[in-house]
Amino acid sequence: MTVRRSLSVLCLPATLLAAALLPVTVLLATVLAAPAARADALSAWAGRWEGECRVTVAQGKLSSVATSLEIRKAAGDGGRYSWIVTYGPGSEAEQRRAYEIVAVDAAQGHYVIDEKNGLKIDAWLVANQIFTPFEIGGTVIAAKYIRMNNGIVMEMPSFEAANRRKTCLTSKPGTCAHAYRMTGMQLCFLRPAP
Repeated sequence: MTVRRSLSVLCLPATLLAAALLPVTVLLATVLAAPAARADALSAWAGRWEGECRVTVAQGKLSSVATSLEIRKAAGDGGRYSWIVTYGPGSEAEQRRAYEIVAVDAAQGHYVIDEKNGLKIDAWLVANQIFTPFEIGGTVIAAKYIRMNNGIVMEMPSFEAANRRKTCLTSKPGTCAHAYRMTGMQLCFLRPAP
Protein backbone atom coordinates (compact mmCIF):
# COMPACT_ATOMS: atom_id res chain seq x y z
CA MET A 1 0.00 0.00 0.00
CA THR A 2 2.86 2.37 0.74
CA VAL A 3 4.30 1.69 -2.70
CA ARG A 4 0.97 2.47 -4.32
CA ARG A 5 0.75 5.82 -2.47
CA SER A 6 4.30 6.72 -3.47
CA LEU A 7 3.62 5.92 -7.10
CA SER A 8 0.42 7.96 -7.05
CA VAL A 9 2.50 11.11 -6.45
CA LEU A 10 3.98 10.61 -9.91
CA CYS A 11 0.48 10.81 -11.41
CA LEU A 12 -0.36 14.20 -9.87
CA PRO A 13 -0.99 17.15 -12.19
CA ALA A 14 2.14 19.25 -12.70
CA THR A 15 0.89 22.11 -10.49
CA LEU A 16 0.23 19.80 -7.54
CA LEU A 17 3.51 17.96 -8.05
CA ALA A 18 5.39 21.28 -8.13
CA ALA A 19 3.68 22.32 -4.87
CA ALA A 20 4.60 18.99 -3.28
CA LEU A 21 8.24 19.41 -4.29
CA LEU A 22 8.48 23.06 -3.18
CA PRO A 23 9.78 22.26 0.36
CA VAL A 24 12.52 20.07 -1.14
CA THR A 25 13.44 22.82 -3.61
CA VAL A 26 13.60 25.41 -0.82
CA LEU A 27 15.76 23.08 1.31
CA LEU A 28 18.18 22.44 -1.55
CA ALA A 29 18.35 26.14 -2.36
CA THR A 30 19.14 26.89 1.28
CA VAL A 31 21.91 24.27 1.45
CA LEU A 32 23.47 25.03 -1.92
CA ALA A 33 23.14 28.82 -2.01
CA ALA A 34 23.84 30.25 1.43
CA PRO A 35 26.90 32.44 0.82
CA ALA A 36 26.46 34.54 3.95
CA ALA A 37 26.45 31.45 6.16
CA ARG A 38 29.44 30.04 4.29
CA ALA A 39 31.67 33.09 4.52
CA ASP A 40 33.81 31.22 7.04
CA ALA A 41 32.08 27.85 7.26
CA LEU A 42 35.29 26.11 8.32
CA SER A 43 35.37 28.01 11.61
CA ALA A 44 32.86 25.45 13.00
CA TRP A 45 35.46 22.74 12.26
CA ALA A 46 38.39 24.51 13.96
CA GLY A 47 39.97 22.81 16.95
CA ARG A 48 41.92 19.74 17.95
CA TRP A 49 40.09 16.43 17.68
CA GLU A 50 41.30 13.09 19.06
CA GLY A 51 40.06 9.54 18.91
CA GLU A 52 40.53 6.27 17.14
CA CYS A 53 40.52 5.10 13.55
CA ARG A 54 39.45 1.57 12.76
CA VAL A 55 40.86 0.19 9.54
CA THR A 56 39.25 -2.85 7.94
CA VAL A 57 40.47 -4.53 4.78
CA ALA A 58 38.11 -6.44 2.49
CA GLN A 59 39.22 -9.77 4.00
CA GLY A 60 37.87 -8.60 7.37
CA LYS A 61 41.17 -7.90 9.17
CA LEU A 62 40.65 -5.08 11.65
CA SER A 63 43.21 -2.79 13.20
CA SER A 64 42.93 0.46 15.08
CA VAL A 65 45.17 3.43 15.65
CA ALA A 66 44.94 6.54 17.82
CA THR A 67 44.37 9.56 15.60
CA SER A 68 44.18 13.33 15.88
CA LEU A 69 42.98 16.03 13.51
CA GLU A 70 43.93 19.65 14.09
CA ILE A 71 42.18 22.38 12.14
CA ARG A 72 43.34 25.97 12.70
CA LYS A 73 42.83 29.19 10.78
CA ALA A 74 46.04 30.26 9.06
CA ALA A 75 47.37 33.67 10.08
CA GLY A 76 46.63 36.49 7.65
CA ASP A 77 44.60 34.49 5.15
CA GLY A 78 40.84 34.15 5.68
CA GLY A 79 40.41 31.27 3.24
CA ARG A 80 43.15 28.96 4.51
CA TYR A 81 43.19 26.53 7.45
CA SER A 82 45.77 24.02 8.65
CA TRP A 83 44.47 20.44 8.34
CA ILE A 84 46.89 18.22 10.27
CA VAL A 85 46.11 14.51 10.58
CA THR A 86 48.32 12.48 12.91
CA TYR A 87 48.08 8.69 13.07
CA GLY A 88 49.60 7.15 16.21
CA PRO A 89 50.44 10.46 17.93
CA GLY A 90 53.35 10.10 20.36
CA SER A 91 54.25 6.59 19.20
CA GLU A 92 57.29 5.34 17.26
CA ALA A 93 55.02 4.73 14.28
CA GLU A 94 53.62 8.28 14.29
CA GLN A 95 52.60 9.54 10.85
CA ARG A 96 51.93 13.28 10.69
CA ARG A 97 50.31 14.75 7.60
CA ALA A 98 50.46 18.54 7.70
CA TYR A 99 47.96 19.58 5.03
CA GLU A 100 46.03 22.78 4.45
CA ILE A 101 42.46 23.27 3.34
CA VAL A 102 42.07 26.31 1.11
CA ALA A 103 38.91 28.05 -0.09
CA VAL A 104 38.50 28.05 -3.87
CA ASP A 105 34.91 29.33 -3.85
CA ALA A 106 33.61 29.24 -0.27
CA ALA A 107 30.18 30.54 -1.34
CA GLN A 108 29.79 27.35 -3.41
CA GLY A 109 31.39 25.15 -0.76
CA HIS A 110 34.45 24.41 -2.93
CA TYR A 111 37.81 23.92 -1.20
CA VAL A 112 41.09 22.16 -1.92
CA ILE A 113 43.10 20.05 0.50
CA ASP A 114 46.72 20.89 -0.29
CA GLU A 115 48.91 18.01 0.84
CA LYS A 116 52.03 20.20 0.46
CA ASN A 117 53.72 17.61 -1.75
CA GLY A 118 52.17 18.50 -5.10
CA LEU A 119 48.86 16.71 -4.49
CA LYS A 120 45.74 18.87 -4.25
CA ILE A 121 42.41 17.16 -3.59
CA ASP A 122 39.16 19.01 -4.31
CA ALA A 123 36.82 19.13 -1.32
CA TRP A 124 33.15 20.04 -1.23
CA LEU A 125 31.47 21.35 1.93
CA VAL A 126 27.74 20.64 1.94
CA ALA A 127 25.86 21.36 5.17
CA ASN A 128 28.02 19.72 7.86
CA GLN A 129 29.97 17.36 5.59
CA ILE A 130 33.16 17.64 3.55
CA PHE A 131 33.44 15.28 0.57
CA THR A 132 36.83 14.58 -1.03
CA PRO A 133 36.55 11.75 -3.57
CA PHE A 134 39.80 10.98 -5.40
CA GLU A 135 41.80 8.27 -7.12
CA ILE A 136 45.46 7.51 -6.40
CA GLY A 137 47.68 4.56 -7.30
CA GLY A 138 44.81 2.54 -8.73
CA THR A 139 42.61 3.08 -5.67
CA VAL A 140 39.45 5.18 -5.52
CA ILE A 141 38.87 6.76 -2.09
CA ALA A 142 35.51 8.36 -1.32
CA ALA A 143 36.55 10.35 1.77
CA LYS A 144 33.90 12.07 3.82
CA TYR A 145 34.25 14.14 7.00
CA ILE A 146 31.11 14.75 9.07
CA ARG A 147 31.00 17.54 11.67
CA MET A 148 28.77 16.39 14.51
CA ASN A 149 27.82 18.28 17.68
CA ASN A 150 30.28 16.22 19.71
CA GLY A 151 33.06 15.66 17.19
CA ILE A 152 34.09 14.66 13.70
CA VAL A 153 33.59 11.35 11.92
CA MET A 154 36.07 10.52 9.14
CA GLU A 155 34.97 7.85 6.64
CA MET A 156 37.36 6.65 3.95
CA PRO A 157 36.11 3.63 2.02
CA SER A 158 38.55 2.51 -0.68
CA PHE A 159 37.85 0.71 -3.94
CA GLU A 160 39.97 -0.94 -6.62
CA ALA A 161 39.78 1.29 -9.71
CA ALA A 162 40.86 -1.30 -12.29
CA ASN A 163 38.68 -4.22 -11.23
CA ARG A 164 35.23 -2.83 -11.86
CA ARG A 165 31.95 -4.11 -13.19
CA LYS A 166 30.36 -2.25 -16.07
CA THR A 167 26.65 -2.60 -16.80
CA CYS A 168 24.46 -0.59 -19.15
CA LEU A 169 20.76 0.14 -19.43
CA THR A 170 19.11 -2.23 -21.88
CA SER A 171 17.00 0.59 -23.28
CA LYS A 172 19.99 2.98 -23.54
CA PRO A 173 23.24 1.03 -24.09
CA GLY A 174 25.24 4.27 -23.92
CA THR A 175 24.12 4.86 -20.32
CA CYS A 176 26.41 2.70 -18.21
CA ALA A 177 27.40 2.37 -14.57
CA HIS A 178 30.74 1.24 -13.14
CA ALA A 179 30.75 -0.58 -9.80
CA TYR A 180 34.00 -0.91 -7.87
CA ARG A 181 35.28 -3.72 -5.64
CA MET A 182 35.77 -2.49 -2.08
CA THR A 183 39.26 -3.04 -0.69
CA GLY A 184 39.03 -1.43 2.73
CA MET A 185 37.47 1.08 5.08
CA GLN A 186 38.89 3.59 7.51
CA LEU A 187 36.37 4.87 10.04
CA CYS A 188 37.44 7.40 12.67
CA PHE A 189 35.53 8.87 15.61
CA LEU A 190 37.17 12.04 16.89
CA ARG A 191 36.10 14.12 19.90
CA PRO A 192 37.33 17.52 21.11
CA ALA A 193 40.77 17.17 22.69
CA PRO A 194 40.91 17.94 26.43
